[in-house]
Amino acid sequence: MKILKNILFFLLCLVLTGCPDDDPDFFVDLKNETNDIIFYHSRGYQDQTEIGMNNILDWDPRTNENFSIMQNDYVTKEYDLENTTIVVYSFMFYASSTLEENDWETIRDEGLYEARFDLTYEELEAMDFEIVFTGE
Repeated sequence: MKILKNILFFLLCLVLTGCPDDDPDFFVDLKNETNDIIFYHSRGYQDQTEIGMNNILDWDPRTNENFSIMQNDYVTKEYDLENTTIVVYSFMFYASSTLEENDWETIRDEGLYEARFDLTYEELEAMDFEIVFTGE
């Protein structure tokens, strides 16, 4: 009986302890206020000196539908602050027409994005964690 009580106590402790917190620390809404489908990249930089045109990602965002935003719609990106040294978050938007008219190497090498936002956490917070692409 004592063993059963110890096992039940142990199980109760496990249940009450729960799982570690895996929830993101913040969310960023990327809004597309155009009548076209757009594509985007996002990445973080640990040092502001890393930011530049040459840091566009090597892969074409069209290869993954999770990196598109439909007309007049938005997506929400999740971010964790724990165990990170990111100081700047970068967001690049590409029009469908740019992707259709150019190969990815040209887009990457010439920096053919329609808009780019390089923002600190504080700047994102001041924008209420919302980035709006208007196509202008």
